[in-house]
Amino acid sequence: MSRKKTICVDFDGVIHSYSTPWTNHWTISDGPVPGALEWLVACITAGLKVQIYSNRSKSWRGRRAMRRWLYKHFFAVAAQDSVPYWMAKIVVYCGGNSLVGNFEVHAGVVWILKRIKVPAFKKPHAHLTIDDRALNFHGNFNDPEVLKNFKPWNRR
Repeated sequence: MSRKKTICVDFDGVIHSYSTPWTNHWTISDGPVPGALEWLVACITAGLKVQIYSNRSKSWRGRRAMRRWLYKHFFAVAAQDSVPYWMAKIVVYCGGNSLVGNFEVHAGVVWILKRIKVPAFKKPHAHLTIDDRALNFHGNFNDPEVLKNFKPWNRR
């Protein structure tokens, strides 16, 4: 049996759209990046362990705010009149009925949320890290001018 691989995902700018300026660790003003929630579900149902880490992780209020934000946005999708295919797929994946009802959808959301970890204090060991403010190191060091002019994907 192979061990599940862990991906470490940055919260602000990858999961949370982060279009409003930073206020503090516990204030999260914006919604998800389009496709982020669906992607998290796809990663978990593909057998990956997901750990969300951020500068907010240093504060218990920041970690609590990220967890609450995840609950709020996953349950907002689950409460829609027409549940998206990927949300209904969770229910079937975790052993529910293909005729998805309100209870089954909520149980599926809880099942997913229990599998998303928000670790404290230090960045977790991971097979892969996904961050909007990082460069992949290929053995050559970037010119300092490239580093000074770097912009994340949503600021270009």
